[in-house]
Amino acid sequence: MHQNQTNDFDLGIHPYPDGIFWTVRMPDHVAEADVDDGTASYRVKGLKTPDYGSLPSALAGGPSVPARSSFDVEWRGPSVPASWSTRDFIFSGMQTQATISWSASEAGATWKSDSTGQTVESAFVGIDRNGVFR
Repeated sequence: MHQNQTNDFDLGIHPYPDGIFWTVRMPDHVAEADVDDGTASYRVKGLKTPDYGSLPSALAGGPSVPARSSFDVEWRGPSVPASWSTRDFIFSGMQTQATISWSASEAGATWKSDSTGQTVESAFVGIDRNGVFR
């Protein structure tokens, strides 16, 4: 399944092994949003994201090498109102498009997305509430 995988940039599991995985709190200044317009941006430069080599190694808390990742996400384009709710989840906002550019580097190697980024045709900007965070 992961035989050809040579990189796995992720934030690990903290605390290992039963903690939250692949998640880190970011400073407020990296994101801006205007929910009414359906526009937003999220920019991170040089985030420490160790390279575990493969998903199984990352999930097992295996060895990693120091690496850094940067990404730029822009939500723009035609937008339409969107909302839904269940017993434990409420979302209200806009459905729009997003473009994502990404790069990562470690000693002697760099990877990056195409210079134009990747466009996602269905993305959302909004406010949600779920579970205990009501």
